[in-house]
Amino acid sequence: MNKVKIISLIFIAIIIFIGGYATGRLMHNEVSMEVRIGYPHSEYPNRVDYPHTFKNTDNQNVINNLLMIHMQKERIENIDVDVESPDIYLDLLSPTESVGLLESRVWFMDDSAIIAERNGTSWDEVEFYTIPDSDANYIKRLIGYE
Repeated sequence: MNKVKIISLIFIAIIIFIGGYATGRLMHNEVSMEVRIGYPHSEYPNRVDYPHTFKNTDNQNVINNLLMIHMQKERIENIDVDVESPDIYLDLLSPTESVGLLESRVWFMDDSAIIAERNGTSWDEVEFYTIPDSDANYIKRLIGYE
């Protein structure tokens, strides 16, 4: 009879553990970081459409790769691009905190890409950076950019 009680207790403990684990996984699925990539609208110049959204709950690897690309960019000077006409817009958001963490614009070049980040409250103050071709190609593949 002792063996039956011990096996029953172990079985109940396993069921409780599995139930708690499954509940925790299903209930705690908040998006804490989100990357949106968009394009200028063809008919409305001041409108940006964001067809690509990557959330840390679904695509943590994509979020990490894009953050690493931003961390490894190199500052450059004297760039001649139209700040109002980028190839893509790239925004990093924290939906749980309702805040934008990073707002950037990207221009794809032949062998690299240029990233612009605001250095103030408007796009009049901008700092420019470059990323290598491999990182630019990763972003292009990610969004199907041609």
